[in-house]
Amino acid sequence: MEENKKHKPFIEDGMEYNTDRRDIKMTQYGRNIQKLVDFALTIEDKEKRNRAAIQVVQAMEILNPRIRYIDEYKKVLWNHLAMMSGHKLDIDYPYEIIAEEDIYSKPEQIPLEKVRMKKRQYGRIIQGLVNKALEVEDPELQKEFILIILVQMKRIYINWNKDVVSDEVIFEDFKKLADYKLEIPANFRLPQSYEIKNKLSKSSTTNPPSNNNTNYRKYRKR
Repeated sequence: MEENKKHKPFIEDGMEYNTDRRDIKMTQYGRNIQKLVDFALTIEDKEKRNRAAIQVVQAMEILNPRIRYIDEYKKVLWNHLAMMSGHKLDIDYPYEIIAEEDIYSKPEQIPLEKVRMKKRQYGRIIQGLVNKALEVEDPELQKEFILIILVQMKRIYINWNKDVVSDEVIFEDFKKLADYKLEIPANFRLPQSYEIKNKLSKSSTTNPPSNNNTNYRKYRKR
């Protein structure tokens, strides 16, 4: 009991225990901004509340300067003010404020497509392209479409398996993807496996990942 009396003056003077403090809603602005928002809620005159809100938002921007890199950051600041007040601050907001129920509402669940893939190693994009090729009515356009798909299939196969593959394997996989409803042009040959490998290796070395440690050591020697 004596211990509580000893500490009471310090608590009244503003030196509070963390356990006695209530949680703040936007930690990036600190407790003092939350106190200013709480004080603005007690102002009865609306014009004075409006002026107080403007000053609070200006202080929020100073304390959190990184927010300026966000598009329409002023709007974000006013929305943060509304959130910190529990959407109870009755002022003339210069922007449309997001309703409290919209902030905490969960997005609608997107149903997953439960479509069985015939050749998973090529991915859904290739299967989608094959399906589109089946819908093409122009024979010449369909032929060009088929050739593009076949080349891409071989690239994917080599990229993931790191091995050579014959055209016959790709052709057979393509036929299965198309349910044997598309014909491969006669005498058509795909690029050689080594040619595709060379292109893949060149594309990976055109923009090699930067090694910050190496650069640091290089400049440090100077």
